Formats: sequence, structure tokens, C-alpha cells
Amino acid sequence: MSLKKLWNSLRGSRSEPESPVIASVSTPTPSTAPAAQPASAPAPQPARNVEPRSAPIAEVVPPRRSILSLRPRGEHDALLKLISQARPTSILEVGIGDGSRMPAVLASLADAGTESKSFKAIVIDEFEMAGGEVTMRDYHRQLAGLAIRPVIFPESVARGLVNVAHRFGAVDMILIDASVETAHAEGLSKFLSKVTHVGTAVLSNTSGKWAVRQSGTDGIRRAA
Repeated sequence: MSLKKLWNSLRGSRSEPESPVIASVSTPTPSTAPAAQPASAPAPQPARNVEPRSAPIAEVVPPRRSILSLRPRGEHDALLKLISQARPTSILEVGIGDGSRMPAVLASLADAGTESKSFKAIVIDEFEMAGGEVTMRDYHRQLAGLAIRPVIFPESVARGLVNVAHRFGAVDMILIDASVETAHAEGLSKFLSKVTHVGTAVLSNTSGKWAVRQSGTDGIRRAA
């Protein structure tokens, strides 16, 4: 017997193979995580006063002002008073001046209840053809919207008077602009009688105010 076995027998122990030590690997138990809380809704913000976006404002182009609108009110009051007193059924204007006179007369007659079918309005003027202050286009713009519209003869005074006599005959009232009295004196003296009758009132503003024209350019009696 070998010394080793003898020694072991004396110690009362047996030689046994050592069992391998298996390291137990503990699988970590997953910890119970707290349930995820739903994301809280953001706190409502106070409403802001947001002004609505306004639509772009289109540029307003002011309407073209007529010569009549540039004249001060009351410019033709004296003449309108004469016409109201005379109560003519036909008026001939020879020379339109600044173009505001006949529109003012016709507007006044319409306001007084005069109907277009019972009234004749006639105008003689060369307009821009003779370097006049008002073009025919501008004059028509001033007449727009009037209930009574004049018949226009865009020609010289002499020729216009002849044509008016052929088409309308004599009229009740004639308004002669101061510029016509001097520039067309010959035509007036020759043909004015063709459009007048015994009761025709011929008015001129040569003196600065409207007056009854007796004969020629002399003998004007102040009427307004």
C-alpha cells in the first residue's frame, strides 16, 4: 500500500473526485417598470387678439372733375333767375364760355319740372377747332346725366345760326357769350335775326353781368 493510501486511511477519508462547481448564473428578473404615464396635454394658452388680415385695398382713382364741378356755386344764379322769370320753351347758346353755363341751365329747368320733349336747347360753338377753352369731348362729359340734352352745332357762328334757322326756326331766348360779341360781330349782325321772333330775349354778358341785348353790341340794358 502506498503511503498516500495509508495516510488517507488513517485520516478516515476517502479520496473522491471533486465535483465541478457550476456557477449558477442568475438571470436577473426584469424589474417591473412603472407604467408609462401619458404625456400631459399642454396647458391652454390664453387666446391672443389676432387682427384678421384685411384684403389689400385697391387704389381709388378719383373721377375726373368736370369744369362745372370746379366752378363756385351761385356762378349762374342771376341768369337762372332771368330764365325762370321768362319761362322760355327754347334756348340757343352762342359760345359756351367755360362750358358750365348750359349744363347749369338745363339742370335748373329739369329741377323745375321741365320735360325734355317740351323744351329745345341748342348750342353753337367751334370748341377746340378754334382753340376754344373746352373740347367737345369734355363738354359732352359735363352734359352726362342731364334729363334735357342740347343739340350741338360745332361750327362757326354765322354758319351755325343759318343751320339753326333751317332746322328749328326762331327761339325764345338767346345767350351770347362775351367772346362771341367781339370775335363774331359780323356773323351776329347778319344772321341773328334769322333765329329771333318778336318776343325773343337776347342776352349778353359783355358788361360782366347778363343783360338784354337790344340791337348790335350797343344799347344793352342791364338785367342781372
